[in-house]
Amino acid sequence: MKSLWRGSSRIGIAWPLLLLILLLLTAVQSQGYWHPDEHFQILEFANFKLGLTPESELPWEYAAKLRPWTLPAATLVILKALRALHVDSPHSQMLVLRLLTALCSAAACLYFLRALARSGYVSPRQEVLAQRLFALLWFVPFLWVRHTSESWSSLFFYAGAALQLEGQRQSRALPFVLLATVLFALSFHCRFQAGFLILGFGLWLLIEGSARLTRLLLQGGLLLLLVIGLCAIDAWGYGTPTFTPWTYLRVNLIEGAAAGYGVTPVWLLFGWFVLAYPPVSLVLLAAGLWFLVAQRRQPLTFALWPFVLAHLLIAHKELRFFVSLFWMLPVMLAVCWDRVLVRWRWAGRLQTPFVLLNLPVGMALGFLPASLDIDFLQQVWNRVDRRHATVEIWEGSAAPATQRRESPFVQADLPTSFYNHPSAQRRELAQEVSLATQLRSRKAKQPIVPVFVIASPQYHPLLWAEARALCVQTGQLRLDWLWTALLARLGNRLSIHQWYLFEDCHIGD
Repeated sequence: MKSLWRGSSRIGIAWPLLLLILLLLTAVQSQGYWHPDEHFQILEFANFKLGLTPESELPWEYAAKLRPWTLPAATLVILKALRALHVDSPHSQMLVLRLLTALCSAAACLYFLRALARSGYVSPRQEVLAQRLFALLWFVPFLWVRHTSESWSSLFFYAGAALQLEGQRQSRALPFVLLATVLFALSFHCRFQAGFLILGFGLWLLIEGSARLTRLLLQGGLLLLLVIGLCAIDAWGYGTPTFTPWTYLRVNLIEGAAAGYGVTPVWLLFGWFVLAYPPVSLVLLAAGLWFLVAQRRQPLTFALWPFVLAHLLIAHKELRFFVSLFWMLPVMLAVCWDRVLVRWRWAGRLQTPFVLLNLPVGMALGFLPASLDIDFLQQVWNRVDRRHATVEIWEGSAAPATQRRESPFVQADLPTSFYNHPSAQRRELAQEVSLATQLRSRKAKQPIVPVFVIASPQYHPLLWAEARALCVQTGQLRLDWLWTALLARLGNRLSIHQWYLFEDCHIGD
C-alpha cells in the first residue's frame, strides 16, 4: 500500500485499468440521478423534442426560458441515434449517456493533469499520485458518470484549460487557443456558473501566464460571440429568441427564485461536506483549503477561487454546485501530501487506513443505483417489454390528506415521461373501490389486456394488501436499507419508498 504514496513517476497500466473498471461498473449500476435536475432539465427536455413529454409536464424552468439547451440538444441527438439502432429502452439509453460522460470526464481531468505537469505546476510524482487517487477516492467514479450540466460544464472547462496551457508551450498557439475558446463557450453554456472558472483562469493567464492583454480581450470577444451563437440552440429549444444567461440571472438571483429552494448558511454547507464521509472528508477539506491558500500561483487556484466565493455568496447552496471543485480534490490532495504531509511521520501511519476507508464506500456506490425508484422502473419496463402487447399499469390514487400523487413515475412532484413504456397505459385507481371489484369490471370489458399493479405499503396499504392476495409479485424496490445509509448522505433529499409490482391477478367469478 505504501507504493501508492512512495511510488516512482511511472504510472504503469494497473491504475488506469482499475479506474476504467470502476467507471464501467459505476456507469452500469448507477441508474437514476443524484439530483432531480439531472433528469428533468436534460432528459425530459430532450424527450419533449421527441414528442414524448407533454409541455405541461415540463418543470417551471421551461416556461421561464432560463435553462440552456446545449446539453438537452446533444442528448436528443444521441437518443435519436440510439433509437435508429433499435436501442429503445430508456435505461439502456441512459447507460450509454453515463458511459460517454464518464469517459469524457476522465479524459478531460487526466488531460488537464498532464498539462499541469508539462507546465511544471505539478511534479511527475504528484501527477502519478493524483492519477492513483482518481481511482481510489470513493466519490470520483460516482461524480464522473453523472450526465449533468455540472459534469459537462466541468469537463469542457478542464479540457479547454489544458489546451490553453498546451498552447503556451507551442510555437503555433492559435489552434489551441481557438479550440480552448470553443470549449470554454460550451462550458459556460452548459452551466453559467462556469463563467467564474473561466474568469479566474483568464486572470491567471494575465498575471501568471504572461498573456498579452490584447490577445485575452480578443479571445474574450470570441468567447462572447460563441455564447451568443449558442443561444440559437436555446431559441430552437424554446421556440422563441431568448438570451438565457440574462434570463437565468434575472429570475434566479434578481427575482430570488433560487432562494425559494432554501437559504443555506456557509457553516451548514461545510457540515454537509464533512458529514458526507468522515474522516476522509476532513482530510480532503484540509487538503483543499491548504492548496487554495498555499498554491497561489497555480492556474487551478486562480480558477477555483472566484468559483467557490461566488457560490458561497449566493443564498441557495448545494454540494452538487461544487462538482468542478470536487473533481480536482485528488490533485489537491496529491500536491498537499507531497509538499506537506509526507514530512510528518504520524501522517505516514495513516496512509493505509485512509485508502482502506475509501474502498467500502466506493464499492458500494459502484453497485448501488443512484435512485432506487428509477431502478424499480427498469424492472417495470422489462416486465412490460416481455409481454409484447399493450398492458395497463394500475396505481393508487393521491392520498386524501395531502392530495400528493405517490408513484415511482412521479419524482420531485413531476411525472417522469422519459421512462414510460410505449405499450403501457397507466391508470389511477379510486381508493373507495376494491381491487377485486375493479378487476371484475375490467375483465368483463377487456379481458385480454394484461394488468400490472404498482402499490406501496406506505401510501396504498389497502391496495398493496389486496394485490398480495390476488396477484403474483414480480418486482420490488431493492437495497433501500443500504441506499439510505450511503447515498442519502450525499444530499439527496428524496424519501425512500417501498414499491411493489404485481402481475397475473386472479379473482373468483
